[in-house]
Amino acid sequence: MQKIYSNATVLWTESEIVQRDALINKIYQILRQTWVEMNRAVQFYRVETPIITPDKFLNGHVSEGFPMLKCERGYLRPEIAGGCFNAFFELFPNVAQRKKILPVVIWQAGKSFREELNPDTMRASKLRLIEFWQLEFELICSVDSQAPYMQAGIAAIVAAFKTGIAETAAELPHYSVNTIDWIIDGLEVAGCSVRTDLDGYLVHEVSIGLDRLLAVL
Repeated sequence: MQKIYSNATVLWTESEIVQRDALINKIYQILRQTWVEMNRAVQFYRVETPIITPDKFLNGHVSEGFPMLKCERGYLRPEIAGGCFNAFFELFPNVAQRKKILPVVIWQAGKSFREELNPDTMRASKLRLIEFWQLEFELICSVDSQAPYMQAGIAAIVAAFKTGIAETAAELPHYSVNTIDWIIDGLEVAGCSVRTDLDGYLVHEVSIGLDRLLAVL
């Protein structure tokens, strides 16, 4: 990836795009095998949702002072999870139907945006980019589920890539009750959480920073 416009944005080359697509497919296959082995009822739905997110869907992020980029119609999404959550409601508008299809995985890959402090200096050197590629899997299940989907998912990914370590995060995001990071050479390439911010459901999230993963690999 080459720096472009500033050292907090990058240009992807064709070969890197091919590698990125291969990573998306590999991680999808790892998680699909892992979670279906845990529960044969797990279903996967890939989606693409808007990058522009209305303010009302980011109230928690706003109140926590999350580093976001404001635009005319809301914010440029700081993460993909909110889009996956709304896709869940759109795909399954009937409440009774939703309960019957759990657990279900809504996932997508795409760009997210954050207004990091000093993006052109210190943070950029650690790939704290203004715009970056994320791969997020949101496994939505009932609030009383005890299955360790997130923990098993990140363990399987680390084992498959044979590099880095999975360790408990030093700080929890405001939406998480348990977060595990994938660290390679001192760089966090994934942050995986058990989320409680989807009302009425528990969400096991695996979130991969594709820019970072490609850079360290």
